[in-house]
Amino acid sequence: MHQSLKPLVEIVLFNNALFKACTGDISETESIEKPSENTNSLKWILGHVVTGRFVLGELCGMKKDLPWDGMFMAATDNEDLPALPEIVATFDKMTPQLMRAMAVLDEKALQTAPSSAFPTAEKTTLAALAFLLQHESYHLGQISYIRRFLDKMGLVDKLLSA
Repeated sequence: MHQSLKPLVEIVLFNNALFKACTGDISETESIEKPSENTNSLKWILGHVVTGRFVLGELCGMKKDLPWDGMFMAATDNEDLPALPEIVATFDKMTPQLMRAMAVLDEKALQTAPSSAFPTAEKTTLAALAFLLQHESYHLGQISYIRRFLDKMGLVDKLLSA
């Protein structure tokens, strides 16, 4: 694995633990509750995180085989969203593939400009990967907030108590 990816892999591993911690005690009904009309549900945010993993994979050279055809790209209502176990299973299936794809990226691939635009100073695949992992972390923070809204333990507290 390229040395510059090691800190990003640490973020992936920590975010994996946060993602797994946030789903085990949430019911399907709780997963679609929204703190307000203007916010997303926990389920939608989880689907958005999984969608982001597919974008990460695509940057790493994987075929983007997104099962939900952009359903989680822009905020939507909770109608017709996949079941929570399907979202979790898709994350579980995608993550090892992403880790393998990251492991083989070389300097040339990391310094190549990505095919999509990202709001980064450097226009490289490495910068895009860093942005997407920060974006993922941001959404995991939102999930922790919504868990508190649902009277559930926050994610970091849940990890520390395990």
